[in-house]
Order: sequence, then C-alpha cells, then structure tokens
Amino acid sequence: MIHEAGGWVHVDGAFGLWAHAVPELRDRLAGVDRADSWAVDLHKWLNAPYDAGLCIVRDRADLVSAMSARGDYLPEIGETWEPSESTLELSRRARGIPSYAIIKHLGAKGVRAMIAHHCALATYLADRLAAEAAITIMNDVVLNQVAIACETDEKTTTVLKRIQEKAMVYPSHGVWLGRQIIRVSIINHATDFADIDILIDEILEASRGV
Repeated sequence: MIHEAGGWVHVDGAFGLWAHAVPELRDRLAGVDRADSWAVDLHKWLNAPYDAGLCIVRDRADLVSAMSARGDYLPEIGETWEPSESTLELSRRARGIPSYAIIKHLGAKGVRAMIAHHCALATYLADRLAAEAAITIMNDVVLNQVAIACETDEKTTTVLKRIQEKAMVYPSHGVWLGRQIIRVSIINHATDFADIDILIDEILEASRGV
C-alpha cells in the first residue's frame, strides 16, 4: 500500500534483522525483504565496537541523491565509489575495519550459528524460569530477548537490585505491557548454556529470598 502511494519503506532492524540470516527464523521477519532500505546494528549482535552499523539501500542511486555532498573545497568525484556519496559524515573513524574483520572471521555460516545459538539460549532460559510459580515470562520468546517479572513490580525491582548488587550476572531493567521486568538480551558471542544456568540460579535465589 505504501509503495502504491509512492512512499518509502524503511526497516529499522536494530539487532533483530540479523535473524534473517537464519533460515529457520526468517518467517518471523516475513515481508521485510519488500522494504526500500534497512538499518541494522553491528555493535549489538555481532559484537562490533559501539555505534557500528549498516545501512542497506535497494537502489544505490536513491542513496546517492539523498546523501551526496558537494563543495568547492571537496575533491572531484570520479567513477569510483566515494564515502561522501553515501553518508552524512565527511570525516569519521574507521568503523568498517573491525566490522569487516568480524564478518570475515565468522562468515555467513558463523553468523547463522551464533544467532541460532543465542535464540536457543533465550528459549532455554525462558523454559527454565517458567517452571517457577513466582516468575512470569512476559514476552513470546521469538529471538534472543526474555522479559521476566515476579508477582509484583516491587518484587521485580527488588530482585533485580539484589542480582545487580551481587554482580555475578547483570541483567537490565525495563517495562513491558505496563509491568516492571528483568530484561535479558543474549548477544555475547561467548555466552553458553553454563552462563545461562548461572543467570537462572541468581534469579531464583534472589526471587526466593524476597
């Protein structure tokens, strides 16, 4: 409908767009391929340095027409690609070098394996905690995010505070469906089932102690 009206469809993929790399997860992003442009972070799920990201545009000409910078003080742009043709920044640090190194090291197979593994860890975490009567999993765990709540907002806040003060693990806070939650986002390349078991133990210990 947007395209029929001459509109532009952009997908802010943040970290979730990486799930499209895993065939078994692509149905959760149905329709995303019909967009005109996509943005996706590298500093989250791919563990690149902070603020690294990608912008992908279906038609390069559209990107150049929107971003190209011209000025008498700038060098002539020839037939080769120039960074100033595709970004607002004329001067910037080399975010692309570590980002390229990570993707080159992992390869498509490695990216798929890491993302699928993290999603499996999130499901494992949710299933284990859901067996505890005093804990509710607030979200449908479709990727790597788990939203955890206790019986009351006050207890959830207290449990999270105890976990963070102990500092064995460090989940964050949030609000989901009007409830205070303990938010777990699994993105570190080194995280494994043993780490999730530690997190589960810490949450259960804190919850049962309140």
